[in-house]
Amino acid sequence: MNNIDCIVSLTTWKGRINNPDLPKVLYSIFRQETKYKFKVVMTLSTVDFPNKEKDLCDALNLFIEEHLIEIIWVNDNTRALKKICPIMDIYPDTPILTTDDDIILLKNAVETFMNVHQQNPKCILTELGHRLVDKDEICTGSFRLFPPHSLYKLSSDYFMKYFEGYEDDVYMAILANLEGSKTLILKKGICYEIKTQSYNASALNRIYRKIPWRKCRQNLLNALKK
Repeated sequence: MNNIDCIVSLTTWKGRINNPDLPKVLYSIFRQETKYKFKVVMTLSTVDFPNKEKDLCDALNLFIEEHLIEIIWVNDNTRALKKICPIMDIYPDTPILTTDDDIILLKNAVETFMNVHQQNPKCILTELGHRLVDKDEICTGSFRLFPPHSLYKLSSDYFMKYFEGYEDDVYMAILANLEGSKTLILKKGICYEIKTQSYNASALNRIYRKIPWRKCRQNLLNALKK
């Protein structure tokens, strides 16, 4: 980690590993035009990929062989949450920028966020976020920056128990609030989402409608008070 200014972190799962757009997503990270030195990390679960690299697509394995991506393997599957919490444990003093596996970053993404981070070193940064419940709880955003020690340390078991592995944005907003971290919303065009044939918005919406996040949020907060 010598001379690394930040980490760009993402994850994916077995249903998307062969998505033809995944290499485009990765290339959009590698082609960043920035003075900051960064490392690309992808966290994957052995639940999705029991044979590890043998279950990955050829393009991703090529990036791994060329030492362009570090793969971190976890035994459980905390869905999108695993692109931030395990990374914070391994690299506790490094800013982490998280992105999605269906997001194309424009060339200025890392530069833009890191420049703002230099001026606001303790603030979480998010692209096009919106506010939830309390004025200091902000969630969503396809691209975000988490400064070191900006999230409350809490076992991911709580996430799986109270949120069933969904609504990671809400869960991380709670962790930020518990830690006392403020969030800045950057209304900047630094990425866009890819829509593919494998993207089923109606199915995704059905899943999220099953998760009453306001109730989940309150149940979690009540549990932490005990």
